[in-house]
Amino acid sequence: MPPQVEWAALTPEAAAVRQAWPALASHWYIVAAGRELRSRPLARTVLGVPLVLFRDKARRAAALLDRCPHRNVALAGGRVTHGCLACPYHGWQFDAAGECRAVPGLAEGLPSALPARAVPAFRVVEQQGFVWVYLGDDAPPGDPPAFAHLGQRGYAGFSGAAGPLTAALPDALENFLDGTHTHFVHAGLIRREGRRRAVTATVRRHADSAEAEYPEAPRGLIARLFGGGLDRAVGAFRLPCVAALDYWAGPRLKLGLTLHFTPVDLTHVRLFAVGVAPAPALAGRLGEPLLVALLRLALRQDAAILSAQAANLARFGGPRYTYTPLDVLRPHIQHLLRHGPSAGEARETRVDMQL
Repeated sequence: MPPQVEWAALTPEAAAVRQAWPALASHWYIVAAGRELRSRPLARTVLGVPLVLFRDKARRAAALLDRCPHRNVALAGGRVTHGCLACPYHGWQFDAAGECRAVPGLAEGLPSALPARAVPAFRVVEQQGFVWVYLGDDAPPGDPPAFAHLGQRGYAGFSGAAGPLTAALPDALENFLDGTHTHFVHAGLIRREGRRRAVTATVRRHADSAEAEYPEAPRGLIARLFGGGLDRAVGAFRLPCVAALDYWAGPRLKLGLTLHFTPVDLTHVRLFAVGVAPAPALAGRLGEPLLVALLRLALRQDAAILSAQAANLARFGGPRYTYTPLDVLRPHIQHLLRHGPSAGEARETRVDMQL
């Protein structure tokens, strides 16, 4: 069997991530859309750990540490041969479990398996069109979470991927869940300055998540595409790296957006986005492409402001943030990322604001 490794000791980046966010180790992370994983190996980095993804002979997704044990070359530069991953340097071949199956040129054939000749392998699950990886040394806490309504009859679903984005994980999560930047970064698309209303947000803290409910909905172009009657929006952070935003009309979900921000390292994330809406709300075949195009525009605007923020953080040597009551979710995001889930944390507060 491949050797067991302490992933936080693999690279300086992995050690830094573990120190900053010790609660993130034992979780599933999306590393790729299934359609990205074809005939060639795919390089990814999660929590500072370099991985190589490929499909074995049965077309199942596999993930190995991206380092050949022979001369430490990146395996992602190689090729897939008969379901094994071949190193680009000397052609050593490794199966989905990380076992060395061939050493080209070895006259007497391959000796019995040796742990030192194997590559650490990680648990992989492919579901709902995404490839998930678990880096923890312990057994995973069940299967990866499912995206609600994706593939369900009566709902239209769409997904996309982007990155790596230049942004720290807390900043990326806060950006998506923060309603107060939309008047400026997404003016006209989601909200617009000069058209604010008085609202009272309800903020709920749970053991492994936090959410803010707003008794209003955006009045921009995107909101018009999925119909009227919107009366509330709920933004939620869920460990380890999920930001979800749902728009409701009474008891009916009109649009649900879920962003999974897989941390690459301390300053980069890879984004996997899923959207669902009742099929009639998308106005047939014309509504869905237009809505998706507008959401992609919003994501590009977010990526641009996050990149600008990251550049200025680097210029000044790191963050020196200040807070107001409008920053309703950032303190909870920070706490959960640092300390993980905690029983007895449930509480509810209300915040008055102009949104």
